[in-house]
Amino acid sequence: MEDSSPLSITSDLSRFSTSFNDSVDNTAPGSDIVVNQSAIRSALSSSSLLSTSSLLSSSNANSISSSSSTIVPQPKNDRRVRISPRAAVFDQMITSSGIMSPLRETYGFMFPITPSISETIETNYESYDIVHGLMPIQAFKSGGAKTLTVSGTFVAQTDVEARYCLACIHFIRSFSKMNFGDSDPNAGTPPPILVFNAYGDAAFHNIPVIISQASLDWPNDVDYVYTTADSTIGNSSVAFRTNANSTRASARSAASMVADGWVPSKFTISVTLTVQHTASRLRKFNLESFRNGSLLTGNGGWI
Repeated sequence: MEDSSPLSITSDLSRFSTSFNDSVDNTAPGSDIVVNQSAIRSALSSSSLLSTSSLLSSSNANSISSSSSTIVPQPKNDRRVRISPRAAVFDQMITSSGIMSPLRETYGFMFPITPSISETIETNYESYDIVHGLMPIQAFKSGGAKTLTVSGTFVAQTDVEARYCLACIHFIRSFSKMNFGDSDPNAGTPPPILVFNAYGDAAFHNIPVIISQASLDWPNDVDYVYTTADSTIGNSSVAFRTNANSTRASARSAASMVADGWVPSKFTISVTLTVQHTASRLRKFNLESFRNGSLLTGNGGWI
């Protein structure tokens, strides 16, 4: 049985980080990540944890497409799994100074470790019973809402990774809420439609989605890593290990009461996404174009 004590997890994190960094070639600015699959499998055989440092540093602003048809600002040929706001509201919703600012480097909520994706396709039929018939007749009614369940592991070995994990948690909480309250001029506005991308045009390319359900795991058998929303404040001080309360107090004072907290060193985020097209976009659908694949390229948006 796997030992999940904090001590073994800490050692696993260090062991896996070394193995993973050896398997990633990311020396050329703006280049695609080239992963040695055998090295990854070898590392996974000794640990289920993955360092996110090399993944978070792989994004490069020079690799963003400048095409006006790009719906979401993401690197060219980036195959990683990502949930993002639309480009028109990206800067408004993920600011450069807020708690979600680390997500700007990865152009939205990115799963740093390859997650599992479950795609559900539903077709609705009406059942008509025939008197003295052998079986009912099924009459087509409508296509059902497509759902995607994405579940991935997050790890926090350093303050940078912990801050990114905190940003991802806040992303899920924020984009599943509507505008509400007396002081909100946009009160009543529903949660925004997001864009889901993974594995290229033929898999999931600019799919418009809404967050219909999410599950965030806060386990009790791992270490928790302290972090703040201020990138200038780290947790590298040895004093943190011996006097967490005083370190937290000084960090909050230095950051003018900036948000801070602890995140698990290893946890899971599972998100259920429902595909959400506008009525005008649905009217532009063409089955023959979908069959031959032409609807999958360009702006995409169909599965």
